[in-house]
Amino acid sequence: MLSIILIFAASVTIAQEKRWPRLEDYSLKNHYIGQPAPATINSSRARLFRTAIRTGAKDGPNFAGHYTIIRWGCGSDCRQFAIVDARTGAVYFPYALTQIDSGPWVGDEPLAFEETMQFNKRSQLLIAVGRRYVGEHDRGVGKYYYVWRNNRLKLIASIRRNY
Repeated sequence: MLSIILIFAASVTIAQEKRWPRLEDYSLKNHYIGQPAPATINSSRARLFRTAIRTGAKDGPNFAGHYTIIRWGCGSDCRQFAIVDARTGAVYFPYALTQIDSGPWVGDEPLAFEETMQFNKRSQLLIAVGRRYVGEHDRGVGKYYYVWRNNRLKLIASIRRNY
């Protein structure tokens, strides 16, 4: 009888664990096939990174069906990025995540071994791992889950670290 109670208690504990979003949870049935539109460089920020944006946009969609995430370095551990619509060439700099740094990590932190940005062509989910910046503001270290909808990133979940 005791073993049945222990098995039941363990299964309830497992069932109550938080399930973090996965790329396949936000999958798309269709993705853009065709020649990507040239990036439209029409803002001062886009002009600053025009070569990286134009070059990256030529590679075609790698995110959310018809968008291309283009990344560049902004320091040794730092990554900034833009999102370009392959159909229209529109360039987006999401305010909800302006920069992600790959650390610093403390001890045997499992997040230290994950890619800083995780995404794919068939999903609307973007996972950012590291020190997150919103605008100029440091929002802490962790793993952040965003959904791309209506040309915006929306934070839907996070795992925060307090260091």
